[in-house]
Amino acid sequence: MGGDRGGGSTDRTGVGAPRLVRIRDSGGRLGDRGSRRHRPACRLHRFRYQATDQAVLLTTGMDSLLLLGNAGRRAGRCDRRCAADRLLGGYPMSRLRRVCAAVALYAVVTLGILGVGGMGPIATAVPPPAAASAITNYGACIAGQGTGDLLLMIDESASLRQSDPGGARVTAAKYLIDRLASYADRNHLAVDVAIAGFSTDFTVDRGWTPVTPQNADDLKAVVDRFANRVDGNDTDYLTALEAARAYLAQRPHGTGNAPRCQAIGWFTDGAFDFQNRSGLSVPYAPGVDMSTEAGVAEAVSLGANQICRPGGVADQIRSSGIVIFGVGLVGGGAQTPNFTDMRRIVEGSAAGAGDCGAVKSPKPGDFHEASDIDQLLFAFDQLSTPGQQPTVHDTGVCAGTVCDTARHNFTLDDSIDFVDLLAKSDPSLVPYLVSPANEQLRIPIQNEPHVDQLTIAGAGVTYKWETADTVRISLSKPNAPWSGQWALTFVDEGGAGTGVSQSSISLEAGVRPARLDQAALAAGQTPAPGPSQSQELKFGLVDRGGQTKDSSSLLGEVSLTIDLVPPGGVPDPAKFAPVVLSKAEIGQPLRLDLSRVTAGHYDMALGLKLSTAPTVDSAGAAVPGTELVTVPIRLPIDIGPAVGYPTIATALDFGQSSRAGTVTAKLPVTGPGCVWIEKATPDLSGNPAGVGAVTVGAQRDGSSREKCLNLDDGKNGTIDVELTTENEAKGALTGTFVVSSVSNDAPDKVVNQNVNLTLELTKSLDTQTFWLTLLLALLLGPGLPLLLLYAAKWLTARIPAQPLLAVEIPVMIDAGTVLRDGEPFALRERDLVDPVPGLHKPTRRLRVGSIELATHIGRSPFGSGYVAAQKTMLLSASSETPASIGSPPRARLPLAIHNKWIVVSDPSWAPDRAAVILMTSGMTDQTQRDAIAGDLARRLPALLAELRSGTPGSIPAGPAGAGPGIGDPFGPGGGDPFGPGGSDPFGPGGSDLFGPGGGDSHAPASTGGSVPPSAPPAPFGGPPPPPQYSGARSDGPPPPPPPPQYGGSPDQQGNQW
Repeated sequence: MGGDRGGGSTDRTGVGAPRLVRIRDSGGRLGDRGSRRHRPACRLHRFRYQATDQAVLLTTGMDSLLLLGNAGRRAGRCDRRCAADRLLGGYPMSRLRRVCAAVALYAVVTLGILGVGGMGPIATAVPPPAAASAITNYGACIAGQGTGDLLLMIDESASLRQSDPGGARVTAAKYLIDRLASYADRNHLAVDVAIAGFSTDFTVDRGWTPVTPQNADDLKAVVDRFANRVDGNDTDYLTALEAARAYLAQRPHGTGNAPRCQAIGWFTDGAFDFQNRSGLSVPYAPGVDMSTEAGVAEAVSLGANQICRPGGVADQIRSSGIVIFGVGLVGGGAQTPNFTDMRRIVEGSAAGAGDCGAVKSPKPGDFHEASDIDQLLFAFDQLSTPGQQPTVHDTGVCAGTVCDTARHNFTLDDSIDFVDLLAKSDPSLVPYLVSPANEQLRIPIQNEPHVDQLTIAGAGVTYKWETADTVRISLSKPNAPWSGQWALTFVDEGGAGTGVSQSSISLEAGVRPARLDQAALAAGQTPAPGPSQSQELKFGLVDRGGQTKDSSSLLGEVSLTIDLVPPGGVPDPAKFAPVVLSKAEIGQPLRLDLSRVTAGHYDMALGLKLSTAPTVDSAGAAVPGTELVTVPIRLPIDIGPAVGYPTIATALDFGQSSRAGTVTAKLPVTGPGCVWIEKATPDLSGNPAGVGAVTVGAQRDGSSREKCLNLDDGKNGTIDVELTTENEAKGALTGTFVVSSVSNDAPDKVVNQNVNLTLELTKSLDTQTFWLTLLLALLLGPGLPLLLLYAAKWLTARIPAQPLLAVEIPVMIDAGTVLRDGEPFALRERDLVDPVPGLHKPTRRLRVGSIELATHIGRSPFGSGYVAAQKTMLLSASSETPASIGSPPRARLPLAIHNKWIVVSDPSWAPDRAAVILMTSGMTDQTQRDAIAGDLARRLPALLAELRSGTPGSIPAGPAGAGPGIGDPFGPGGGDPFGPGGSDPFGPGGSDLFGPGGGDSHAPASTGGSVPPSAPPAPFGGPPPPPQYSGARSDGPPPPPPPPQYGGSPDQQGNQW
């Protein structure tokens, strides 16, 4: 049967996908299904088939056979079913299944795929799977929004000593960081990573950090710590997942207030379990005796129910737009861990174990087991290129020299600009690259001297041995053409060539689909001329830098599919029929039919299908172009109401609440028309345990049809919406509520629109119980070690004595861009040149620009302290997570404040004005400083908007010359660590038991000081910004006298800030 080259190789387009083999005719009718035996093709393996009038797709034990009549029509699709072990193409099928399992975790949609084994193009009649994988959706989201978050959550339990003694999870995670950094850098994407460990509790080891080539080593150093962190007692799924969700919830919203692209990479070697303990319980199993196996089982059951009940933690994660990628680490012991609960949580269900949660669409996650480092590397290779699916190929090896029977073939044309290969074989086998002209390049094996730069046919080649068995090879496009069929082979240079080899190959075309217009979309619009005619849209292609690319410049076939994905993740062709644009139609004006679409929030899904141009192999035989798997992009959009109806916001965030009762948020509305919200129970998808009854309704105006908010055409207004909870709870309250409206022209025709709601619920501290418990602990004796822990924490809570450079710069935000003196934000030559005084030794207080920083220890006796801005009229937030504390918000930083930044805003300034303070170590180079500035430019607009969102604009700045007022942290005071504070001795700010100022002779004096009688106007109007601090100014003349400060105080050397 035609279709295979390379003597006994197995080609798989995508992870775990069946091989497609073309044979001559159909023999099936539309809708036919059946089950037969086909002796020649399947060796008596049972197969199933589905048919259309154009083609039939048969699925055998390991292969799918596509029987083609005419291309171009939809063929049915059938799921792969593994049959009994048999030889297929010369290799045991059980081996093929094991290799398939190694990479089945993260199936992503590719930016470029290869031609393998000389197989012809897959017919366009075969549709993509109905339900995309979780990593496909995650990658499409990042590609559409340009940014995303990945939280790596790594098990620290003691059982890892047996299941992962070599630290394979650490090696694989470091490989993932390198690959993510390279991918994000090439494609101008902003992917942030945080790293956390979990066992009995959840601890963040590294906060959100952009994954870039410049900071990859720093992130990998954090991952290295987990190699020896194997002393945890429990594997507490509930605590870890709830903490991970809450940590991700602190991030800013995505594009257009859409949910941010977020994922959890969850790695564990064990089931949900606890060690027996006496006298201790967990919060979700109060009173359960965990000293017995029965008690532990009961606690696990209660925890699993909290995760998997409808509205539980799993549903709260999914309804927040977070996907989970789970890896179960299988050790070498006799007993395989039970990952049933983990699989249920990640994927929504598990065979024989029932469902977990009610939110199942879009697919909530992907789960896989991995038993060795090479399996982990291949699994991580899928996750490391979100939106791109490597193709996995298994074949043999060559004896003595390069041969044609064991080739990992991939076809290139000049539209492909980057190739990445991850390949595995035995350590003694040598990989070779083979060009279309049969030029061969030998890649040195691991025990041979490394060569930094290799070339073949003009293409640059780099390589790295990740393990003794696995090598990563990258090819960069040369200036000359490189079209043709390439290959990777493994050669047994001194043996018989009896081994096997595996590859995972990614081709990147450097192009993605994009929407090129800004036209508004409205429900009820049609392409036909008239008052409801839809506006012209334009969809095209852009390169890695975002520049428009002509589709005719691509050498192969090109098509672009446009679809609308409603909340829930499943397109409805009855309401919106997908539109397919040909190569010639891409970039041309287009009107969509929205006549059956209702107003609300959607994802616009763009799917780009590419194929490389036909070529010839080294023998001159024709090699058809290779069809590339669809490149997915998801763009968040809001579809407005029908003509004459008011425009209503599609989502409402109620913020955070720590108590039962009512919280209020304002819902923006634009006329014409009348809008109201009747009090009712919302449709909840995330429902924290114990929250009780929940209602949503308008406060006064807009609470009923009779009291509706009536707005003229183009007029803006808001409705005060109240959300009421019966009981205090902890978790994410998510769901939708109904907003009703009528048109002034049709007052009897009511239109209802669902609006998404979110509320983060946290339980407040029971202060009475806290103080009683602390007092008893101190009186009864065991409190002495606790007091010693607090004392030790206070002693070490100091800003380290390392050189610090800083600069404070006024900025403004314009259309999401940070501007400095009217230009996009960038550092200048005279920025960050002079040191901040006061760090010749560790200190508890430090003034940097307009902000005075002080150390605190917080409530917990464990962990390290932190740094926070002192209380003033200024609002501030930092680049770290959490970004601020208290109300009004004040910047929060780790003790090592170096290489961080702060945004400062006065409530009286316009919401788009601020000052930023950059703080870098004296050892940073220009590349590192530019990376910090780039992070600021990317994240500041969202951070400033959050900082200002709850701040009345009428609050005045402090008067000129004002000294410290009552409770002013800059006021006179001694250095008593037990000095006066708030009601909570372990709280943030100046209320720490061991608060700032104690015993530090180098802390700046706080005198209230005087200020110059006048100050120049701000460069962008309004109140003057905080000044550059002395000696650390940017280019230009020396700064003018500073404006009035808020309880301003000079530094320890008398310099007025």
